[in-house]
Amino acid sequence: SVTPGTLSGFIPGETVVVSDATGTFDTKDVGTAKKVTVSYTLADGTGGGLASNYSLADTVAAADITPASLIVSATADNKVYDGGTSATVHLSVTPLGSDSPGAGSTSALFSDKDVGAGKTVTVGVSLAGRDAGNYSTDAFITTTADITPKDASVTPDAAAKAYGASDPPLSGPLTGFEGDGRTAAYSRSPGESVSGGPYTISAVLSPSAALGNYTITYHTADFTITPADQTISFSAPSGKT
Repeated sequence: SVTPGTLSGFIPGETVVVSDATGTFDTKDVGTAKKVTVSYTLADGTGGGLASNYSLADTVAAADITPASLIVSATADNKVYDGGTSATVHLSVTPLGSDSPGAGSTSALFSDKDVGAGKTVTVGVSLAGRDAGNYSTDAFITTTADITPKDASVTPDAAAKAYGASDPPLSGPLTGFEGDGRTAAYSRSPGESVSGGPYTISAVLSPSAALGNYTITYHTADFTITPADQTISFSAPSGKT
């Protein structure tokens, strides 16, 4: 907007008035003390002063253009639990007119690593593109997304022993876990006879506090007891008399 100054140079007794004053910056971009060209429209005044009898040249003034606030919106992708807090986000902007600023994420993190719905994702924002300097925005914005359980499994290895022997150590692979300290304790169903087998080997995972981050398949395996080898000894018959 422009506030007209004082007019002078009239024929004595006449006046005209400024009915409109329009200022135009030299460019649309942000800056201080920018050149503003001001054009005026005159209207009839008092004392018989007719606007058509006068002309008023454009004048030059100075003013600042400050950055506009740019609305940046974010959406985040749901993800399967991966033991971390990183998020994948997509940003959109709502600029003025035909401006084309862009926005990028400097960081995107879930509030924590655990499974949950509607979890807060905090996004660091930076502006880029041709018109980025004409805008300001919040350094951080938030959105929400889900972390869903990851498929995992525990699979005991099959094992065997001979009848009467001690059980061998039981083991098996853990698949799909994110290296967060999960361990498995393996055991088998009770029994020591050959005919009662095979016995079932199963596993219990620990610690239990974070198992909710997984959809776990518990496999089993067979434990077999085989007949023991028998050794039969013969002694020579004693001599006859």
